Amino acid sequence: MQIAEYGCQGEEHGVPQALIVDDDDADRFRLIRMCRKAGLGFDFHEAESLSKMRAAMDTRRFDIAFLDYRLGIDSGQEALAALRAHPRQRAAIAIMVTSVDHHDVVIEAMRSGCDDYLVKEELGLDAILKAVATSFERRLIRVRRSESIARRADLEERIRRLGSGLAPEMEAVLQRLFGRVSTATLQEDAGPWRPDHHDMTEMCLNGLTALSEIEEVCRSMSGPDAAKAPPIAEGAV
Repeated sequence: MQIAEYGCQGEEHGVPQALIVDDDDADRFRLIRMCRKAGLGFDFHEAESLSKMRAAMDTRRFDIAFLDYRLGIDSGQEALAALRAHPRQRAAIAIMVTSVDHHDVVIEAMRSGCDDYLVKEELGLDAILKAVATSFERRLIRVRRSESIARRADLEERIRRLGSGLAPEMEAVLQRLFGRVSTATLQEDAGPWRPDHHDMTEMCLNGLTALSEIEEVCRSMSGPDAAKAPPIAEGAV
């Protein structure tokens, strides 16, 4: 599985960074071994407690974190909250590792921002690959959605600036130019028609029409239904 295609952000020397948080040495070793057998080329880091996890998060940015639900006196939910709250780890993928009899834990974790989960008793290569691939795909979708929202906001701001600042000035210039072209055209009614006057007239009218459309767009974005506007198509500039 090629993790690099998902745009890892914490990788060092081209290697995605993974954090395993579990108070059981054997469970950490088993998960690392199975991930490597599955072909996941992570650079693994381990933490046996919430405090060690916080220290590890301060040193580097992780692409993925496997969080055991039971961490001694702490819990996986606390670890998940710490991961999501850390300024360097907000984009990190979180996979909860729990026991088969804790389905309520899985539901709560997913509601709290967990990307996927693994069941210890059902841990296998296929399960690991599926959870990791699904989680990275979800993160990629989130990133693209955020980028699309940012592009839309930038475009709307540019249109607003044009509508409130530049558009009135452009309209005044075009109106004056249109008046002069019209006057020059009338003065030459008796003589040969000059095509350049016709072209300039058409240009002025097109410009005024475009400005009117821009103002209408600005009004629609500022109205009560602006939030309901459809998303910009992927790839729009």
